[in-house]
Amino acid sequence: MVFSPHFQTPEEEYSSVERAKIRTSGLTEDLMGLSYAMSSPDDLEGEVSDVAKSFGIYTQFHRDMRPGERKHMYMVRIPVPGGGPIDLEAWLKLDAISNRYTVSDAYTGTPEPSLRLTTRQDIQLHWVRKADLVECIREICSSGFLTLNGCGDNVRNTKACPLVLSGDAIDHNSLARRIAEHFRLPSRLYLEVFEIPLEGQGQEGHSYPDNLMPRKFKIAVATARRVNGMLVYDNCVDVRTNDIGIVPVIGRPGTFQVFVGGGMGENQGRATFSALALPLGTIEEDGLIPCLDALASIFEAYGDRKNRHWARFKYLVYSMGLQWLRERLSERGVELGPSTISNLDGLERHIGPVTDGDRVHYGLFIENGRIIDGPNGRLKTMMKHIAQTYTGTGVRLYITPGQGIIVSNIPVDRLGEFEAIIGSHGYGKRNGRPVSRMRESSIACVGLPTCRISFTDSERLEPRLIDMLEAKYGNTGIGIGISGCLAQCSMPARKAIGWIGTGRDRYMLKLGGTSDGSGLGMPLIDGEGKFYLQMVPVHRLADCTAALIDLYLGNSDGKEDPGRFFSRVGSQFIIDALRRDPRTSDLMVPVEMPERLEGYLFYREALRREA
Repeated sequence: MVFSPHFQTPEEEYSSVERAKIRTSGLTEDLMGLSYAMSSPDDLEGEVSDVAKSFGIYTQFHRDMRPGERKHMYMVRIPVPGGGPIDLEAWLKLDAISNRYTVSDAYTGTPEPSLRLTTRQDIQLHWVRKADLVECIREICSSGFLTLNGCGDNVRNTKACPLVLSGDAIDHNSLARRIAEHFRLPSRLYLEVFEIPLEGQGQEGHSYPDNLMPRKFKIAVATARRVNGMLVYDNCVDVRTNDIGIVPVIGRPGTFQVFVGGGMGENQGRATFSALALPLGTIEEDGLIPCLDALASIFEAYGDRKNRHWARFKYLVYSMGLQWLRERLSERGVELGPSTISNLDGLERHIGPVTDGDRVHYGLFIENGRIIDGPNGRLKTMMKHIAQTYTGTGVRLYITPGQGIIVSNIPVDRLGEFEAIIGSHGYGKRNGRPVSRMRESSIACVGLPTCRISFTDSERLEPRLIDMLEAKYGNTGIGIGISGCLAQCSMPARKAIGWIGTGRDRYMLKLGGTSDGSGLGMPLIDGEGKFYLQMVPVHRLADCTAALIDLYLGNSDGKEDPGRFFSRVGSQFIIDALRRDPRTSDLMVPVEMPERLEGYLFYREALRREA
């Protein structure tokens, strides 16, 4: 069997990353020379680079340059639990930091500073030089944020719906911040390494093992809000793509449904799979944090620490099953009630104004989260103008899981002024043309030239691909997801059409993600287990995408969810149609991928078992 994780890995079989983490005693002891590594002129490499991820630092380099000319740069990630709130004064500080440390020509062709928002509601600074790294992080801390838990093998930024309204069923934002604070890494070593004189930062932190968690661990909180007098779910955080999803049960105040085992990442040439979290059970509010603690401890004890490609919580959940997990929770004193929710509707993007009493919350679309002065308007200048104009008025900012921003608490009588400000900066247009529904529904990760694990372009490709398609298809609202590699940070499998990098300028297709969040995109696989459209050249993506959209439009009423249509008609119907289409016929060459096939078949069988 190719799919064979090493659960409860014995210490003698630990990977080199696990051994490196152990030498920091759970990020409490500087036994790796982190202080020296941060202050020296040499680049962070090897084990030090792996451990530094927990400080919110990724080692990267400009991958468009030839290997002999490449210079290391760094990405610094700032967790923002629940997406906010971010005070306008703090935003102005982060804006100034990005002006000093992120100047690059990688995205616009001219040197422009930028901030980037992520699907986990983080803020990323790209292209930070090693010489500036320590000072950059010190300045970030002066804004009120830390970069701890931004990366690494710990509980990452806790997501929550960024829209906070008076009729919401729970205070989801505060809950997310409480969970994030509970799982924060010990900060003493972090403060010492960067010589940050901050008090009251919870220096003891969460009690992680010496080698932390087997891999990253992600938690999200959905909400329920009142619409036309009724409570309905808002699942903009897409809880079922997380290791743990938390959802308030409508009609049972103080009760939460817990989902477990979600995650999008796969691995090239391995028996891995994307998965949606499964409904584990319900818990009362006073037992929620102990339940999360217990689930984290089970992952720490049983997760694969030999093979990092199988070290995610989803592989434990889908291999051992929900009943096994409930038994492990019971051993830790946590008893769950029966599940009441099996699925959730609506992956809301939160774009545009929402009025709540005498205040307005205005969601801004930021293509791929890149806040920069460029073809989509002078967005960076716009956000600075907004922050300067509304400082002292109670206005706050929240990051959306769709990589946008909600400007919250705008006084109703100043809405016209606000819309005039964003309009004067070119918001809502790209190269002077209105942004289409397709563009608003699409997404890409960073990809090349920044991400060191990416195979190819994604953020630089997606706007150009939509440019080629939106004149004909822009009003369909069909979402396209692009990821530079199988880590799938932009979650392309949650879009109707997903393109995932498999090589330089090569992409594989996934179809079937639905706008309500119930469908997970899958590759095209025929009845004999052979894959199609696994290495599509970049210059053929527009034709392939157009052929797929035309197939949907020609065989449905146009109202059916596109992802649900692709799942309903099935792979063989799509394969046969694309073989007949002159735009794609030469690309329909079957490929055998036994390891990948085993991963997908295992996932499908596990779903049937748990159902």
